[in-house]
Amino acid sequence: MFLRGSINLLKNLSKSQINIRNNQQLLSQFIKFNFCVNDKQSHQHQHQHVHVHTKDCNHDHDHDHDHHHGHNHIHEHEHGKEHETSDFNKQQEINPQDQQIMQTTEEYTKALQFYSQGKYRISHEFFRRTIESIKKSGQQGSSDHICVLKKMVSNQIQLRRYQEAENTIEEIIEILQKKSTTDSLIYKEYNNLFLHCLKYNLNKAIILGKALLSEKEKKNIPAAYQKIFTFNLGTAYLLRGNFIDAKQRLRECIMQDPNPLLRGYALNNLAVACWWHKHPNLRDLIDFDEIEDSHSVHSKKEQPIYSFQQIDADFDNVIPLFKKAIWYIENVDQVKELQQRIQYKQLLESEKIIPSDLKKFDPNTSMILTKQECGIPLLNIQEFIFHTSPQKRFEATFWFKYALRFFETVDPNNIERCLITLGVFCTNYNDVEKAEGLFKQALEMIGENDNYNKILCLQMYGSLLQRIPNRETEGDQLMAQAHKIAEVLPFWFRKLNYVIIPKLDLS
Repeated sequence: MFLRGSINLLKNLSKSQINIRNNQQLLSQFIKFNFCVNDKQSHQHQHQHVHVHTKDCNHDHDHDHDHHHGHNHIHEHEHGKEHETSDFNKQQEINPQDQQIMQTTEEYTKALQFYSQGKYRISHEFFRRTIESIKKSGQQGSSDHICVLKKMVSNQIQLRRYQEAENTIEEIIEILQKKSTTDSLIYKEYNNLFLHCLKYNLNKAIILGKALLSEKEKKNIPAAYQKIFTFNLGTAYLLRGNFIDAKQRLRECIMQDPNPLLRGYALNNLAVACWWHKHPNLRDLIDFDEIEDSHSVHSKKEQPIYSFQQIDADFDNVIPLFKKAIWYIENVDQVKELQQRIQYKQLLESEKIIPSDLKKFDPNTSMILTKQECGIPLLNIQEFIFHTSPQKRFEATFWFKYALRFFETVDPNNIERCLITLGVFCTNYNDVEKAEGLFKQALEMIGENDNYNKILCLQMYGSLLQRIPNRETEGDQLMAQAHKIAEVLPFWFRKLNYVIIPKLDLS
């Protein structure tokens, strides 16, 4: 059985450091659109139609060519610099089990205290001492031990000790296997390992997914987790640039009738795969020396499998897929109020790119979306139009305004991508003061979280200052800071803005 032997297999995978180029491309596609956020042409614009293509191609096998390249594992920060990540909250709730452990060891109380204060190096040491205390008391492998290990995973990620976090999740799995725990609990932890590797060890994520979904192992997995693992594997292929297998696996997940939220996630990621398969706008940002199995639209390998006509049909279906993703994330089918359902339908099911009644969907007066997960497909719609149809600036304006208002009202903590885009627009119109204010605000919100939004913002801001007399040095410093962060992030990190990856469940 795969479960018993998987950990040793996975631990033997190569874990070489990654080295990516400095990306000096400054979203030129945004800048050259002469895009005006306050466009006044709404009543004169002729709306374009997008038709839904329902034919999907299914394949019996995955056609990836993984060579487990060493560059597919993220380099860790050894200096222990503290940072924030959206997967975890500093102020974790104290549950009854925490209280029980706190009564038996003072170290655990201190660990939680320092963790809540953001002092992760100190809390890490106290979590370690707590685990040692549990082992000495003969409670190794107990529920208390697992509880502390899960807190340790959160702490290790905060410290950017990604490999240590991966090893700790594997340790949890091994403990549960020895305890003959129910399959659902074991596969829950396998899902945590899978999700962690999607961000920090992509080759391992693909190997893990293929092993979990092998014919031998699949029959042992509960149906709910089969759907989740199929989604995860499709997402891994998407991040790797294997669009054919990404589409096949994500469609397979959708055909398995998952719950509405997972279906929405799969539809968003499928839309991204259909977008990038024909128009891989991020491909020019990737170092191809680091990707051995990347598929090109012009590759001869693809021609017998996926025709240009199929690629075009998928591409034409991108916006409808993003809209369907929002529909299922909002779980509109369960909305009981008739008028509210009609509004959702007019916004999301129209064949037109934007609703016919723009006044009714003015984001300043009407915001019907409520789920935070809708933010990614919303931003994807407007960026898809920016990249692929610059002549449709009015449609792009509508969706950008709608996304901006959505983040202001529903998810203000993650508005930085909108602020960066606004900063680029202001830069394009030589409004330096507003652009600088927006870039500063975005950086303040991102804080110590080293992600692609931070790299992008530093580059945009640095490029702006490099063109201002007497501020060139400031601009150079910002560009150098962006380069330093980029050096330790893997090539797929820039793609994470567009895909939906659920958070780890460390409860």
